[in-house]
Amino acid sequence: SSVHHSEVQALLSIPIESVNGFSDNPKLSTEVVYYVLRTRETLVLSDATNQKKIIGAAYVEKVKPKSVLCMPILYQGQLLGIFYLENNLTTDAFTPGRLEVLEMLSTQIGISIQNAFLYENLEEKVRERTIEVIEQKEIIEKKNQDITSSINYAKRIQDASM
Repeated sequence: SSVHHSEVQALLSIPIESVNGFSDNPKLSTEVVYYVLRTRETLVLSDATNQKKIIGAAYVEKVKPKSVLCMPILYQGQLLGIFYLENNLTTDAFTPGRLEVLEMLSTQIGISIQNAFLYENLEEKVRERTIEVIEQKEIIEKKNQDITSSINYAKRIQDASM
């Protein structure tokens, strides 16, 4: 029995503008990614190297992945990212069962990303409110100091006139 060695390459959080699908060493099929961006639908190329006239044909011809999956990460209809996987060892890698699991993961990823955005926004709001409270406290302390000074001045005048 032979042992298959595979290389896993994780490309995390790549801005789509920085990916060049036409370079000498493309990282992924920008044509596939742009298709999913446009349609917001999952695209599966089950037998990429043997399909004719497929989306991303130039990339498939160059890199020769056997299976490609590109899935939108959505939260309440808002596109938050793209989930992109390739399998260079086997065709039909993304079976309906695996797709179901990946769709559940994609939903959880969307929720997590949204929660991270909300948390980040909340931290910024807390910083803004803290600054406002400090500024208001300084104003109140200054007014309190002015009032105390006025009371002391009036008391001195009153004491001097007795």
